[in-house]
Amino acid sequence: MKREPTTCIAAIAQDGNVWMGGDSLEVCGWSQGRNNAEKVYIRNKMIYGFTGLCRVAHFLRFSFDRPRQYEDEDNETFLNTRFVDELAKAAKDKNIAELKDNELSLSGGFLLGYKGTLYSVDGSFYVAKCKHPFEAVGCGGEYAMGSLYQTIGSEMTPKHRILEALKAAEEFSPGVRGPFTVLKLEGEIK
Repeated sequence: MKREPTTCIAAIAQDGNVWMGGDSLEVCGWSQGRNNAEKVYIRNKMIYGFTGLCRVAHFLRFSFDRPRQYEDEDNETFLNTRFVDELAKAAKDKNIAELKDNELSLSGGFLLGYKGTLYSVDGSFYVAKCKHPFEAVGCGGEYAMGSLYQTIGSEMTPKHRILEALKAAEEFSPGVRGPFTVLKLEGEIK
């Protein structure tokens, strides 16, 4: 049975660190359940939060070995060239990406935290630096973004802000359910 898209991922970049959180709902047809598949994880000094098929998330978490960044290469150049090129090649080689109308695409996209900055990577392998130091994607992402915006300047910790954002998404979106996981990637800024 086809799995429908669910998931809300919310993230904050602050003081060189990146916090990211996600829900635990998976939907199969008319059934919903919680699983043990983590949607947010840290690997190779990057934090990922994935929406879409679990198979793609497992590829990113367990199979994809990102290239190393050259010392003289800025973060955005690295992510938009060698990183995303290697990601697309590896996804194609593992039959994770689908070729339609001569374009390679992933099912879903993901948030990426790298060296204290948030990026959004969509299914067409487009990498964009997030406009704000916070971002939310997936089902219920709009509700989470509203919550994150509303808590700018509050006394809440980044983890607490993310949890509140995910609770807002859960309240208003049928595709988001706790329990929630929030991880922190200690930053190294270049």
